[in-house]
Amino acid sequence: MATETTDKITLHLQVCPRANDAERIARGKQLQKSLSRQRGVRGQPATIATETGDKCGEALDWGNIAVTLGAAALPELIGLLRDWLQRGEDAGEPRALTMIIGDNHYPIDKAMSAEKALEIEMRLREQQGKQG
Repeated sequence: MATETTDKITLHLQVCPRANDAERIARGKQLQKSLSRQRGVRGQPATIATETGDKCGEALDWGNIAVTLGAAALPELIGLLRDWLQRGEDAGEPRALTMIIGDNHYPIDKAMSAEKALEIEMRLREQQGKQG
């Protein structure tokens, strides 16, 4: 899902959707740390409701990260995500990402072509147009 706030857009990343909870948490935290180093990009885990009677009422879902950035930063974000996937492969840690824009799910691949990255950017801009 992508949303727009002024000149910023928010999209969602599913981190290692087929992994177990412990792996998703570890990989989600690693990705958020990488995102925090990118200027103009803010990533934070989604929240999920917890059991009734739990003190806080919600917990962090590190397997789903909301990313807020300026629209012009999307190509750099895709590059960062591809690098993150490659570092995981190099370290022997399988990683997977899916970018969610509206109802569309886009797997992010470390070898993603420029054409596929452009398609994702175009879909995001279309989604912005529908909301703006």
